[in-house]
Amino acid sequence: MNDIRDEDRILPQANSPLFRLPGELRNWIYDLVITPSAPIVNPSWDTTTGPKHQQVPSLGVTLLRTCRAVYLEANESTLLKKGDFVFTRIAHIQAFFSRLSLSQRSNVDHITIDLREAASGDPASQSEESTTIANEWVHYFCCVQGAHMMGAWCADLSTLKNDIPHLRSICIDLTTWQPNYAGARVSGWRYLQSLLRSIRGLDSFTLKGKCLDSSSWRSQPVPWSLGLWVSPAFDKDESALVDLLGHAIREPKENEVKLLERHVVEGGVTLLTVRVDEAHKIMPLTGSDLHLLYDGRMLWNEFLDFKENQVESIKRRKASMSIGDAIWGRAPEVLV
Repeated sequence: MNDIRDEDRILPQANSPLFRLPGELRNWIYDLVITPSAPIVNPSWDTTTGPKHQQVPSLGVTLLRTCRAVYLEANESTLLKKGDFVFTRIAHIQAFFSRLSLSQRSNVDHITIDLREAASGDPASQSEESTTIANEWVHYFCCVQGAHMMGAWCADLSTLKNDIPHLRSICIDLTTWQPNYAGARVSGWRYLQSLLRSIRGLDSFTLKGKCLDSSSWRSQPVPWSLGLWVSPAFDKDESALVDLLGHAIREPKENEVKLLERHVVEGGVTLLTVRVDEAHKIMPLTGSDLHLLYDGRMLWNEFLDFKENQVESIKRRKASMSIGDAIWGRAPEVLV
């Protein structure tokens, strides 16, 4: 009898209304109860001292404590799969994932990185600590574990791929990081290029930024630069931002499509996403979707065609500029 597993000792919950329901319905209930209602910011196993900016919503884990049968059937995989985990420091990522088993880590395929504590190029908010944090993020995204030279400052730091090996989706939150004046925005754009230069093979990549007033832009910027201050208008290449996201996404397989999406949410916050999804899940795109004027999406191939047409249009308009336009330096309009 001592060889009987604990799972085999569980008696059927014959008197429980929950266990009289079909298994599919019970799983649906578990999802509703355990799925977090809001992002989990800097989760920590140490309840006595929480990290800076920590926010942990009610998680409904009390259901798992009702009985052993519920615990084994529901477990924590729903929380790990569907929770939106947000981190402001690498140390918080490592502290959280170091307590998870390999099987538990495999359930986490999406995280959000909030850069609020990293240096943004704005001298008013820059410190030695924020500069160090900014450098650590570049290392975390770009370095390969164990490939450092002896004595390198980052030799003892882990990497994103090592901590979260099954990661398929990333969101970079810039809403509390981005500076307001143009000079710092140029530095921020260059930092973003350094940060993301080595990320490849994801299913989805999102940049989350706040809108600026129209005086920050040309009279008619291209649709995918609207709202995000890191528009490479400063580099005279309006498509570079989307190209940066696109390079991080894997090529779609058969019966999959690659999409560019732009959504404006409460407070003028803009979400710019490039992702791969199953073709049958995507509703047919309409003509209004192709231009992303306010809130929409387009197929990646349509974006590439649209970008090429824009470049050709600009070249033609530049060629037809009058001498007066050339003298006064008037930029041609970008048609949308």
